[in-house]
Amino acid sequence: IEALTSANKLIFDNAQGIVDRQMEMFRDAMDQAVSSVKSASKAKSSKDVVNQQTKLMQLGVEKSLTSMRDITESITKANAQAFDIANKRMTENMSEFKQFVQKLKG
Repeated sequence: IEALTSANKLIFDNAQGIVDRQMEMFRDAMDQAVSSVKSASKAKSSKDVVNQQTKLMQLGVEKSLTSMRDITESITKANAQAFDIANKRMTENMSEFKQFVQKLKG
């Protein structure tokens, strides 16, 4: 039960981190949208608007890809850690079982 509790806590903590990261991404997207509207209103020509929008879109895509990569790495790391906890406990259980069987034979 300790191993399961530890693994669940690890997964919960990681999930909370992912939610925090997603909220940060949402705030960044909203800030970028506001910035985009302000920039467009100050542009002198439609060409300037297109250039600014293109730059902002490129930055947005790059940030999104980086964020998705970070989230994927966090999930992968948490899953590996949870598996290690469960695997360690399973190994300990098998060792205890072998010792128990040896005592019965002995």
